[in-house]
Amino acid sequence: MAYEMSAGSPTGTGGPAGSPHYNNGFTGFNEEEVVASITRIINAYNSFYESANNTFQSSFVDGMSNLWACNDAIEFFTDAKSKMDSIINNANAIFESVVNSMNSAASAWAVRCKSTHSNVSISINPSSINTSSIQENIGGVRGIDLSNAQSTAKSALTMVSDGANTALTSAQNAVAVCGFLGGNQASNLQSSLDTIKNSINNVVNSLSDSLNGAIANTVEEYGNVEMNVSNAFAGTEG
Repeated sequence: MAYEMSAGSPTGTGGPAGSPHYNNGFTGFNEEEVVASITRIINAYNSFYESANNTFQSSFVDGMSNLWACNDAIEFFTDAKSKMDSIINNANAIFESVVNSMNSAASAWAVRCKSTHSNVSISINPSSINTSSIQENIGGVRGIDLSNAQSTAKSALTMVSDGANTALTSAQNAVAVCGFLGGNQASNLQSSLDTIKNSINNVVNSLSDSLNGAIANTVEEYGNVEMNVSNAFAGTEG
């Protein structure tokens, strides 16, 4: 991959680890390296979406749907969906901006090197979280299978948080070592990705806290109806 060059001496910053970086002008252009850098961002986005949307849906929402049934559950998951929708929509805008910025920087580099760059597009996915599987009752039974609900929720939220954070770290690393973003652009893009990290960590913590309260309300009102809920969901009661 080529790096920025000037008539002066290298500053030692700005390019991939161990590479020289100069302040003005560009020399050389490797389209394959540029595409590979942007593709790493896109792959990180897809991994983020898999965790924030798909794992949240399958492991958390659907995973709890046969363990907790009452108005508390409906209200909790309605609020949870709203929070995750907001994070995903914000992340979509940020990832799209990152890819656009990298394409623009690569195009400018190509022009200065009398070469060409074909933009690499990112396919943005809207949130598709659906909480309709959470019901007011299961076969006429309202309540919660307490121990299974608590362990399912903890495992699911951990998977969502860990998967999303791993993906975002990969995106930040890809930005940091791409070698063709000028000035403070790389650090600014990394910071924008950091806001998604902070948001999803805050929401997961908030959901964990509010979940405890909602579950406590359910237990207080209906008790721990583990067998009733399990049998009702299986169609043997109700």
